[in-house]
Amino acid sequence: GTGGQVNLSNFPLTFGGDNSSTTFAGSFGGSLALIKNGTGTFTNGATNLNTVLFTINNGVMILNHANAGAYSNFTIGANGTLDLNGKTIGTGTGINTTVHIQGSGYNGQGALINSSARSPTSFQLLVGAAGSLPTRVK
Repeated sequence: GTGGQVNLSNFPLTFGGDNSSTTFAGSFGGSLALIKNGTGTFTNGATNLNTVLFTINNGVMILNHANAGAYSNFTIGANGTLDLNGKTIGTGTGINTTVHIQGSGYNGQGALINSSARSPTSFQLLVGAAGSLPTRVK
């Protein structure tokens, strides 16, 4: 869909398994987990004012609203890519955004990218000691 409010507190929502591309421009209510599967692109235009855990297992998720990643945490799977699109993540009050990278991105394009000419206002990347670094982050 393209709008409305999704409120699935305590229930994960899995989508994209049919490899289609989707745009969402509504809002997320409550704390929830969204799991993106499939090779399509998810354009997230949500006005996120609640905590969302995004898992991007495959394909690309593009942030398309200033608040789309404000209160979010991200797990980027082996074949997933998070495109900041010039947006800053973790801008919500009292939020420490976590980005857990598990691979080199969809089609090897990078797990964390910025396709916009506009740079995010700020971004802090903390690298943990567990596991090995992905082969490509750009």
